[in-house]
Amino acid sequence: MTNEPRVTEPTPSDVVGERVRELRHRRGQSVAELAADCAAAGHPELTRDAIYTIESGRRLEGRRRRTVSVDELVAFARVFDVPVFELLPEITPSAAQLQEIGEALDRLRPLLLDLAGELEIAGGAKPNPRRKEK
Repeated sequence: MTNEPRVTEPTPSDVVGERVRELRHRRGQSVAELAADCAAAGHPELTRDAIYTIESGRRLEGRRRRTVSVDELVAFARVFDVPVFELLPEITPSAAQLQEIGEALDRLRPLLLDLAGELEIAGGAKPNPRRKEK
């Protein structure tokens, strides 16, 4: 058994903590200033200590001491005036999901072309000669 630390993938809370720190730094804010903004926005539970712990990802026995709740995630998004997804980790679709999306688009393509043709006719426009007819 070795005493080397385990390398683990960042958790969603780790990513949120990193993004909160990045946004705070971009604004030139201290942790205390962000806590004051959070309190002013109706989130007094996001104290200086809470934000520091969220940002640092402090661990206890290998596990994060504190995860980020959905309420806190939304509060940070509101305070920073960013969409919630900007604070979350990216999720890459699997090959199977990408194939399913491609197949769905293939099924929609003829319907959209028909709709475009009907809109052209209803609007009095000449049909698009580049559009393939059935």
